[in-house]
Amino acid sequence: MPGPELRGMLEQTFDESDLPFRVDSAEAATLNPEFRTLIAPQAVNLNCAVRKSGARKRR
Repeated sequence: MPGPELRGMLEQTFDESDLPFRVDSAEAATLNPEFRTLIAPQAVNLNCAVRKSGARKRR
C-alpha cells in the first residue's frame, strides 16, 4: 500500500496540473464497500510500487 508521502505527491501533482477537471484520490482499503461500489465505474486504480532505491515503478 502506498504511503502518505506518495499520496501527498500525487495530490500535489494533480493540484498543479492543467487538467480541466478535479481528481480525488483515496486508498481503496479505507473506503466503505457501498462507496467503492458507487465509484467503481469511474475509478482508476493506480498500482504503484516503491523500489529500495526510492524510484517509483508502475505495475
